[in-house]
Amino acid sequence: MSGSQTPTRSDRLCAPPAPCPQEPAAEPQREAARLEAEIARLRRALETNAILDQAVGVLVAAGRLTPEQGWEELRETSRRLGIELRDLAERVVAWGGNGQLPTGLRARPGADTQGHAPDPACGGGAAR
Repeated sequence: MSGSQTPTRSDRLCAPPAPCPQEPAAEPQREAARLEAEIARLRRALETNAILDQAVGVLVAAGRLTPEQGWEELRETSRRLGIELRDLAERVVAWGGNGQLPTGLRARPGADTQGHAPDPACGGGAAR
């Protein structure tokens, strides 16, 4: 400060900033909990997207569909059967791995089910 006791404009501009008031301890804990929940939600979304992409790939390969048609087929079947999209996608991916059409699903007419007939539990013919 200059010789007088009253701070000048330059004294105020060059003065160190006032310390920030301390946040209550609950705020960091609340923020950490919020961030942990967000991380868990994002991980779940990432896993779901991977499963959906795999299911679309199975439908594309088995039904000679475009990716857009495979996605639409997955969405429509989920809606029609009242099965959550992720659950249906998991079933389709399993079918792609073992060749058995999941219970509750029928092959789309004209779709190549890799030599397997629809599951009898679905109203289809006997499995080969």
